[in-house]
Amino acid sequence: MTFDEAAVTVAARVRTTGRGFLTMRRDELREAFGIGKLTEGQATSVCEALGRQGVFVHPHPYGSGPTLRLYDQKHPVAALAEAVTRPDSIPETSLRRAAEVFARETAGRDLRSDDAPWLIVFDLFLQVVLGREPEGWEELRDDRHPSELARELAVALGFAQAVAEGPSTLRLAAAICAFRPRRRQWFAQDLTRPEDTEAAVLPLLDSLAAANRRLREEHDRLLRQAARLLLHADEIPDRPVELGLHGLRYRREDAERSVGS
Repeated sequence: MTFDEAAVTVAARVRTTGRGFLTMRRDELREAFGIGKLTEGQATSVCEALGRQGVFVHPHPYGSGPTLRLYDQKHPVAALAEAVTRPDSIPETSLRRAAEVFARETAGRDLRSDDAPWLIVFDLFLQVVLGREPEGWEELRDDRHPSELARELAVALGFAQAVAEGPSTLRLAAAICAFRPRRRQWFAQDLTRPEDTEAAVLPLLDSLAAANRRLREEHDRLLRQAARLLLHADEIPDRPVELGLHGLRYRREDAERSVGS
């Protein structure tokens, strides 16, 4: 077996991890390439063969410690590794991008929601399926496609991933979200003209608040019916769902949080 043939096999192992890298003992790498004693020239040839397969090795197998890491150069992790190990030839772009991601995650950690009631997460799921920005919630992983988040939420709720992608689920989400109440309050000063008194607008404010309460109650009833339909069960789970694991946090500046409150 040639070095290039061995490199194809090793590169496949790296990509199979799905993480962009593989930790390997130097002796294991030597055996994979059918080498008895690893000379400096052979170690360089191994690195070159892996490089042709899009795999970056660090540290250099010759004269290094017993452990190596192999990186898939199509994965962002490899860009970070190369930026760290090759500062003279690789720009710091990937490092700056990673630092920004870590900063966003750290900034959101204090406000990140650990969990939320099942029904609230189901309401969130329907919004995401419909392609809406989740009302009251902030996505911390902003490079994720909404369909990916919908699949993650489906699994967290106990559904199959395919539920998030079904045409009937999309139509169901559109029907239920059409009745979502407005998350806002009305104030007398916002609705009066200079010549009006605040007392004159109070009956309207009361009616608006009452209408919103009724709509909230109706939406809650519809939401529960939709949940039972997708669950194929009469009982709705009362367990919490840990949204922090899915890169979501509740916006504290939003005045309201729960459905039906």
